[in-house]
Amino acid sequence: MKLFLQAMASAAAIHVVYYVTTLAVGYVKTVTHRPNMAEAWKNVEGLEKEVVISAAVSPLSYVGSFLVLTLVCALVLYVYQKVDNGESFKKL
Repeated sequence: MKLFLQAMASAAAIHVVYYVTTLAVGYVKTVTHRPNMAEAWKNVEGLEKEVVISAAVSPLSYVGSFLVLTLVCALVLYVYQKVDNGESFKKL
């Protein structure tokens, strides 16, 4: 049970870091963007007459990615515990 809770915490931390990083990069790009209006007038194109509608990602995909990442973290922690067995820290 302890391994599973550690794996869930690790998966949650990885997801939080990923989403916060994505939002931070988007924010920095938005704040630092300086459009060049003089160059924009040289490349004038007509507006599109068609609209492209794409599918949105289901919220269940986020749950699925969390569960898969939890399983991967649990596997990594399990292998680490079996290989390390605490012996390398006792030698220090």
